[in-house]
This record gives sequence, C-alpha cells and structure tokens, in this order.
Amino acid sequence: MSEKTNDNIEIKRQEHLDKAAKTLTEIYRHMESIRSAAVLNKLEMLVNRIKDLRDVQYLFDSGEYELDRLYDRYLPYLLLVIGNYAEIEETGHDPSEVQKVREKLLKALDTLIDAILNIRDILPQDEISKAKAESAAKKKKEELDQMFPKIDEIKGFE
Repeated sequence: MSEKTNDNIEIKRQEHLDKAAKTLTEIYRHMESIRSAAVLNKLEMLVNRIKDLRDVQYLFDSGEYELDRLYDRYLPYLLLVIGNYAEIEETGHDPSEVQKVREKLLKALDTLIDAILNIRDILPQDEISKAKAESAAKKKKEELDQMFPKIDEIKGFE
C-alpha cells in the first residue's frame, strides 16, 4: 500500500474517532436534561456501543462506507431527535405527545444500537476475506511449485 493511501486511511480513521468523541459529548449533554429512565437507559446502551466501536474501528482498514454513514448521517440525525425529545420533555408538552415521541425515540435507539453492532461485526470481515484469499493463493502456489519440478524432471531439466 502506498504512503499516500496509508495517510488517507489514517486521516479517515482520525475523522471517525473525532466524530465519535463529538457524538458522545453531545449525547452526554442531552442526557443531563432527560428525565425518562427508559430513554436514559437506551442512551447509555448507545454510548457503550459507540465506545466499543470507537475502540475497535481503527484496527481495520474496512468498513469506511458504513462508518461514514453512521457518523455523517445517522448519528447527527439521532442527535437532533434526542435534542427535540429533551426539549419536548422539558417544556411540559401534553404527556400523550411526549409518550409518542418517546416511543419513536426508543425504537430509533434500538435500531441504531443494532446497526452499530452490525457495523462492528462487519469491520473484520474484509480483513478475514483478505487473509483467506492470501492463504488460498499461497496454497495454490505451493501446489504449482510442487508440480513444476515434476514437469522439469520429466523433460530432463534437473
């Protein structure tokens, strides 16, 4: 891999780590004003999944597309939803309206937590696939190396 490619990968990794840190800071800020235990529990689960992902994402060269979508699209949108929920809860809107928004938020949090777990699971897949391909290529090369001396022996080229 070229030095420029390595530099680009490192830059992208750092961007993802920075976005994870920013997201965690924002979630913690919102958690200070949310009263619902159910929402707080889900947010804590989300925080833990983001931390887990943050701790392993730099180990792999794969998953860039998925991480970009997570950090650039899904988490910023979720932060808006969390902020709106906190505002609705804080301003004392109709309890039935707060409950509807809470249910939607909890569902969105569950979906996002599952998505992060899926991203974490697929990160090593490209690395595993690459290792399998390299192993298969090495095995094939060894087989061919074993065949060629035999062909040379047959032709009398020892």
